[in-house]
Amino acid sequence: MDDNIICYMAAMAIAGRMLSSGTITRKEFLVFEEKMRLKYELPKCSLYRDFHLLYPPDQR
Repeated sequence: MDDNIICYMAAMAIAGRMLSSGTITRKEFLVFEEKMRLKYELPKCSLYRDFHLLYPPDQR
């Protein structure tokens, strides 16, 4: 697996935990994800993009 993919997934795992705990908002998560996607050169259609983009947590 490419180092960029591993770094992206590690960063997004942390961001996902922060989103789930309420530390960051969904909007902040999406901004961060886009920055990480660009930094680690993942295409928009990458299978490795974070699952929170497809399955957002319940809005309570």
